[in-house]
Amino acid sequence: WTLSSMWGSMTDGTSYYITTRVIDQANNEAGWYNQYSSTFTVDRTSPTANFTYPTVSYARSLAAVSGTSQDEVPVSGGSLTSGVKKVYVTYYDVTISSWWNNGNWTSAGSTYTLEGGSLDVWTSTVVPNSSWVHGNQYRVYAWAEDNAVASDSNYGNVQEVANVKTFTYDVL
Repeated sequence: WTLSSMWGSMTDGTSYYITTRVIDQANNEAGWYNQYSSTFTVDRTSPTANFTYPTVSYARSLAAVSGTSQDEVPVSGGSLTSGVKKVYVTYYDVTISSWWNNGNWTSAGSTYTLEGGSLDVWTSTVVPNSSWVHGNQYRVYAWAEDNAVASDSNYGNVQEVANVKTFTYDVL
C-alpha cells in the first residue's frame, strides 16, 4: 500500500512521525507493540555549494579549489534540513570550449565528487594543474546534493544552478 495524497500538504523543513496499524479481514487488530512507525523530515529545498578559492580573476597556480556548502533552510515552513551529501566539481576551458576529462580537454567532461564526512567546508585537489595554458580563461563549476531521497529516485535535491568561478591562467 502507499499513501501519497498527504505528501503535497506536508510542510518543507518539518519532521513527521507516522504509524501504521494492521487489522485483518476477521477484524483482528495488531497490538500496540506490533505497530510500525517511522520519523522523517520533509526536505524539498536544494542545497548550495560556494567557492572560497579561487578568489582572483588571474591565477598563477591552482593546486586546489575549495568552498563551503549548506543545505538551505526553507524560505517558509520548518527549519529542518537533511544535510549535504555530495559536492560536485568540474572544469571548463572557455578559450578552447572544452571540458576537463581525466587528463585531456574534450567535448565531454568528468565530474569529480566529494562525499563523506562534513562538507560544510570542502576542498578538491583534483585539478588539471599540468594542463592549464597561459592566457586561457577557465571556469570551475561546483554544485551540491542533499541527503533527501525521493522514493522514486536515488538522488537528493540537487542545486539547480551551479556556482561558477572564472579565472585566467597567467604565469608571466
